Amino acid sequence: MKIDSLLKEDSILKKEINLKVSKKKLFLFLRQFSILLNAKIPIIEIINLLKEQKEFKQLKPSLDKVSENLNNGMSVSESFANDKNFDMFFTSMMKLGEESGRLDKVVYDLSKYYERTYDINKKVQNAMIYPIILTVTGIVMLIFMLKNVIPTFVDLFESSDMVLPLSTRILISVSNAINEKGLLILIILLLITAALIIAYRRTKFGYYLDKFKTTKSIFGKQRKIIISSEIARSLSITHKNSMTILDGLIIIQKSIKNKYYKQQLSDIFREIESGEFTLEEAFNKRNITPQVFNSMLKVAENTGELGDIFEKLSEFYDGEVEYAIKSFISILEPMLIIFMAIIVGFIVISITIPMFDVINSFN
Repeated sequence: MKIDSLLKEDSILKKEINLKVSKKKLFLFLRQFSILLNAKIPIIEIINLLKEQKEFKQLKPSLDKVSENLNNGMSVSESFANDKNFDMFFTSMMKLGEESGRLDKVVYDLSKYYERTYDINKKVQNAMIYPIILTVTGIVMLIFMLKNVIPTFVDLFESSDMVLPLSTRILISVSNAINEKGLLILIILLLITAALIIAYRRTKFGYYLDKFKTTKSIFGKQRKIIISSEIARSLSITHKNSMTILDGLIIIQKSIKNKYYKQQLSDIFREIESGEFTLEEAFNKRNITPQVFNSMLKVAENTGELGDIFEKLSEFYDGEVEYAIKSFISILEPMLIIFMAIIVGFIVISITIPMFDVINSFN
């Protein structure tokens, strides 16, 4: 598959990952697709069989369109390319399978690729359940206290005609703001959130935010490992199916979500294409992947065993992702607990200090 032909196909290359169907459904679909292909069943019949299965109910509208495209004489990759449920990586690999005459192997490799991607995403989601529950519970309790508990003390403090500590005055001000202007505050927060989302998608803010998250934040190392795993997995499957490094980099660059890495991979592609740097040199100078990753690339280029190294990198970093997730959670959970303890401590101190003053005044 030539670079020029890839760049001309806007319907494929200009599409970002935007899967509405879960990766679990996608890899299950591809797994059955692969089995039926190996059974020498015509592709149009495979699509018609799979779209009627209940487990692929979400995919049925997309598969109906694919079936229609195939009946109209479009190729397999073209039939899938115009649907948002099939990302650019998917359609590019399908095109490669068609052109190489190994569609069955490519479909099988894609099923394993998306299965592993699903497994990793699921582990990240499962690991985040407890921190999310902890955060939501803390926010709900804080709002409840500010709306229902703190106001009961306000009248007492005001009737005592005492000079309140700064922390208590701050707490009362926050409580009054939430009770009197809670809806306005909520609307402002929603507008700020919407503005940040739009800025992330449409301006350089997204690039700088992703750069900060992967290079400066305390979780940068973990994010780097997770993204390196994605790059290694993608390089492995593209190279295994006889795609050139440059073609593989184009697909990965277009598919990856992190805007900082997207730009870095684009620069790496240009430097390798021009002959300015080797693959290892282009990665190493940017420090976007761990040193082990770069060292293995150098070994691969020196020995000519790129395929084996990509496969080993993929296996190694898929395993490292699990440790990265555990490390991420081991840092995040104590931070959340400490933060909540500080908030609760602030509230308790802000209430108890003037309470003691009130009691002493009565005595």
